[in-house]
Amino acid sequence: MKVMIASQGYPSEKYPMNGIHQFVYAKALQKQGIDVFVACLDMRSIRRFRKFGYEEKIVDGIRTYAWNLPVGGLGVKAEGKYSVWAMKKLYKKIIAKEKNIDLIHSHFTETSYAIAKFNKDYNYPYIISEHSSSINKENILDIPYAKREMAKYAYENCDKLIVGSPFFRDRIHKNFHIEPIVMPTISETDLFKVGKKDINRQAYKIVSTGNLKKSKGHREVIEAFGKSLKNKDAKLYIFGGGEDYNYLKALIEKLDLEKQVFLRGYISIEDIAKEYKDADLFVLASHSETYGKAYIEAMKAGLPVISTANGGSEHFINEDNGLVVPVENVDKLKDGLIYMFNHRDKYDKLSISEFIENNFSELAATKKLIELYKDLLKR
Repeated sequence: MKVMIASQGYPSEKYPMNGIHQFVYAKALQKQGIDVFVACLDMRSIRRFRKFGYEEKIVDGIRTYAWNLPVGGLGVKAEGKYSVWAMKKLYKKIIAKEKNIDLIHSHFTETSYAIAKFNKDYNYPYIISEHSSSINKENILDIPYAKREMAKYAYENCDKLIVGSPFFRDRIHKNFHIEPIVMPTISETDLFKVGKKDINRQAYKIVSTGNLKKSKGHREVIEAFGKSLKNKDAKLYIFGGGEDYNYLKALIEKLDLEKQVFLRGYISIEDIAKEYKDADLFVLASHSETYGKAYIEAMKAGLPVISTANGGSEHFINEDNGLVVPVENVDKLKDGLIYMFNHRDKYDKLSISEFIENNFSELAATKKLIELYKDLLKR
C-alpha cells in the first residue's frame, strides 16, 4: 500500500513545528510497513524564509516533496486558490518519482481543500483528518466565511473525514451535515514512560505544555496556582513559547510566584518526556481542543491530569486518571489543584499509562488508521 500524506510543510531546524503532526503520522505508518511519502504545500508568508518553488528531500526518514509559495497574508481565499495551483504543479513532480499511489490522506482545512480540488481530476481514495481549532465552533457563523466554504468543499469531496473527539464530531455534524469518524490522533507516545520520583526532590511537581497564547489557559493556571498552592511545597513548570510570554511573566511577578512558577520555553519532545518522568501532575486549561494530544502524552507517562471541558479531552479523562473543570474558571481550577495536591497518592501511574497504551498509543492509533485504509481500498 502506498499512501501520500498531504501537509502544510515539513519540520526543519529553523521551524521544527512546521508540519510536525503529519510527519508523526508518516513515521508511524512507515514503522508498520506502509510505503508512505509526504507532499507539502507551504503557503506561509515571505517572512518565513525558505527555498521557494519545488523541493525534494528526505525529512526524518520520509520521502518529501514540497512546493513553497509565499502567499501567506493575502487572505484565506487567495491562499486556497494558490494552493490548488501549487498542488497541480507539485503532482507533476511527484508522479515522475512515485508510481501507483493507492490513497491520499491530508490534514487541516486549507491543505485538505487544495487536495480535494486537485483530486477531482484523479479520483484517488481520499481521507481527511481535521485538527483545525478554527473549525471547532458551536455556530457555523463563528467560522470565517472563506474557511467554512473551504471546509465544506473538502468534507463533501472526501471519502472519509476523521476527527479526534466525539465533541468535535458532533459540532462538524451540526455545522456541515457530515458525519465524521472519531479516531485517536497519532502521537509519539512511545517516548513517554513512567518514571520514578527523584529522591532529591521534595516539592510537588506540576508540569504544563502548550503554546503561550491566551486560548491555552496558562493565565488561569497561574492564577489558580497562586490561590491554591502559593507558599506550599509545590512548583509549576510551563513548557512552550509564544505571544503571551511577557503577560505570563508579569503575572508571575505580580502574584509573587517567581520561586514556584517557571516559564521554561520550548524544549524538545524528548526533553519533555524526561520532565514528565519526574513529575506528579499535568495541568492544561485550554479553552478549546480538537483532541488533546498533550494530555495523552502526559498520561502515557503515568501522570494524572487536570483538563478543562474543552471539547477534545473529556472522553478519555475519568475519576481514575484526572479531573475536568469548566473552561476559564479560576476558582474550579484552584479547587482541582488543591484536591490533586492533597490526594496525590490516589492515582496509580502504571494504570494510567496502561490505559493510554491500550487505547490511544501510537501503535493502537496507527493500527486503527491502517484498518480504515484497508476498508476504503476494498470498495
